[in-house]
Amino acid sequence: MIGRYKMYMYGHPPHVPLPNGIIHRATKNTNHCLAPTDEIVQKYLMNPTQENWSIYETKYFDLLELRFKNRRKEFDELAKLATENDVYIGCFCLTKKNPDVYRCHTVLAIMDWLKYFKCGNNIDENEIHYSINLHKEVF
Repeated sequence: MIGRYKMYMYGHPPHVPLPNGIIHRATKNTNHCLAPTDEIVQKYLMNPTQENWSIYETKYFDLLELRFKNRRKEFDELAKLATENDVYIGCFCLTKKNPDVYRCHTVLAIMDWLKYFKCGNNIDENEIHYSINLHKEVF
């Protein structure tokens, strides 16, 4: 299973349960194969409109496609890990400025994941949405 996990800048709050699985940090400042670039994140956050989110989505999917070609082994290893374990992709996307869980690169990556990997074939749409919302915070 692959899901998302909301990370916290200043430490994990004690009232929020940690996911029971393997956490991969995929923030803009990491070299994770699913991490967005700082450039596309900053451009979106300067003006987080629907139009700019659509631009972000296009740029992020282009980035994933390029990385999939150039760093395929990392994707394959992550897919194998997710077929054998519960894997959570962690990020800082959910903020007061960007409170919508569906405007998060981890959600885009999970939805895109089903196109490429067998580990997603046994997950139905309701399970995907449950996984995405599992660590959603309301502001």
